[in-house]
Parts: sequence; structure tokens; C-alpha cells
Amino acid sequence: MLIISRSKSRRGRVPCRCPRGFKGRYTVVRGDTMYFIAKRYGIRLQSLIKANPHITNPNLIYPGDILCVPSCKKRKRCKEPEE
Repeated sequence: MLIISRSKSRRGRVPCRCPRGFKGRYTVVRGDTMYFIAKRYGIRLQSLIKANPHITNPNLIYPGDILCVPSCKKRKRCKEPEE
């Protein structure tokens, strides 16, 4: 018998700590993907994935998950998220 827990989507996964130099934290909302969050902040997808080891499968994020958003290395490419 296969049991799928939905508790992750209710409480959200929270990192123990964010890496040095991180820009801030982001709370995942319905419809978000790691790709679109990275694009919104002007960072590389791989950088976002690497900054969030508590997300074991970056293809599966849930509303309420907390992500660490790393700072951009190249200032020209950084941008504030569009609301």
C-alpha cells in the first residue's frame, strides 16, 4: 500500500539556515516553480537549487515552502522581483 503524505504542502519546508550572502527568503505560493522564482529574482536556476538543499526534489515545491534566495554575482543582472 502506497501512502502519500500531504503534510509538506500544509506546513511548508523551512531551511535550517540560509547560505552566507543570501538576499532574502521567499515563501512559495500556488503555481510557483523554481525556474520562475529564479527568473523573477534574476538569478540562475542552479544557484537557487544549490541554496536550498532542504528541497530534495526541485521539481516538487509546495505552497508554504520557504526558499533562500541567493544574491546575484553580477549586479547588472540582479533585479527586484516584480509584484
